[in-house]
Amino acid sequence: NEYLSLLSKLLRHDILNDLAVVRGAIEIKDEEMALQRIDKIVEKIYDIKSLEEASGKLKIVNVADFVNNIVDKYGEQAIFSLNIQEVFVEANEALKSVIDNIVGNAILHSQVSPLQITINLFSEGNECVLQIADNGVGIPDEMKGRIFEAGFSRKGGGLGLFLVKKIVEMFDGRITVKDNIPKGALFEIRFPLKSEVKKQSS
Repeated sequence: NEYLSLLSKLLRHDILNDLAVVRGAIEIKDEEMALQRIDKIVEKIYDIKSLEEASGKLKIVNVADFVNNIVDKYGEQAIFSLNIQEVFVEANEALKSVIDNIVGNAILHSQVSPLQITINLFSEGNECVLQIADNGVGIPDEMKGRIFEAGFSRKGGGLGLFLVKKIVEMFDGRITVKDNIPKGALFEIRFPLKSEVKKQSS
């Protein structure tokens, strides 16, 4: 995919620029600036990893396996409530990065303790539905229409949810965000169930 390849090249170029800033910050002993740029570099490295995974061959995957993997990764940083079924879609390892990004963002921006994350996974009609909700501070209405734009991030740097949206669309899916009740944010991702996938999940 030429588009994903271009994004990867841009990210690698940005990392080189960030490294130059880190080097300069170290020279003037500006520790805060250096740490901020290092955070951005790490975020962009994860973005590159997601891009490389997204370019891989599509296959039939069990979305529940990816969910459980991410819950194991963040299990000590939040209280998880799971309501998941085995649902099979056509995707690749990049789908795990999508789930990781959303859960990781919830933890990063939560500002509440304890943070509670609810994950629902089920089939509805001809679609796989994945919902990830938290009880954090939520997303202001004025940001909801922008969070999937390139370069937009509450933390700054990286492609973030823009990349998440592009990967979801590569799998013929769509992603939306709305307020969680009573508070927090709820991301919903829908993928089509292929006819051969339905047979495996039945």
